[in-house]
Amino acid sequence: MGATTKVTRKGQVTIPAELREKAQIEEGDLVEFCEYGEYLLLRPLGHHTNGNGPPEDSPFATPEWKARIQKSVDELDAGLGRIYETEEDFLASLDVD
Repeated sequence: MGATTKVTRKGQVTIPAELREKAQIEEGDLVEFCEYGEYLLLRPLGHHTNGNGPPEDSPFATPEWKARIQKSVDELDAGLGRIYETEEDFLASLDVD
């Protein structure tokens, strides 16, 4: 799911409710912004951690996941990927004859 939100004067953004629910982010939870080249990734740390990292059962906790993200970023940086402006554009690209 893609989502767009506006940054406020104070640099705050609202995480859409559907994404908060999927990521189990609740009011007061900690989140971390990770930088991958020109991309930012929001990483939920949750209320059930000490703030030093994700819970052990989180996909963010695995080296495999981090390697997959880095591979994707490297491919985008090399011009091998495509960034779609809308969900509709992406879905249309899947329609093949």
